[in-house]
Amino acid sequence: MKPPLLVLADRVVACPGWKWLPGMKVYEGFRVVESYEKFMFPVDRPDLSDAATLGCVVALLWPQVPGGRLAFAEALVSALEASAKEEKKE
Repeated sequence: MKPPLLVLADRVVACPGWKWLPGMKVYEGFRVVESYEKFMFPVDRPDLSDAATLGCVVALLWPQVPGGRLAFAEALVSALEASAKEEKKE
């Protein structure tokens, strides 16, 4: 089973308007730099536990979510809570 934040990251990259921005962290641990973005793979996912990456995702996608900011925030908080529960189990 995938960690909740990785499941949410799958949903994030499927959204219209998604793109990698410089400074975002990839789930596997490295940061995106401007010249590297063109080499990203379709399987790369953002690390939503990283504050800079999360801020970029919110700025890019919340305007496009049905229900707007509140719906986006609720989905994000739910995923973060589920992720914290999974980490406690490990």
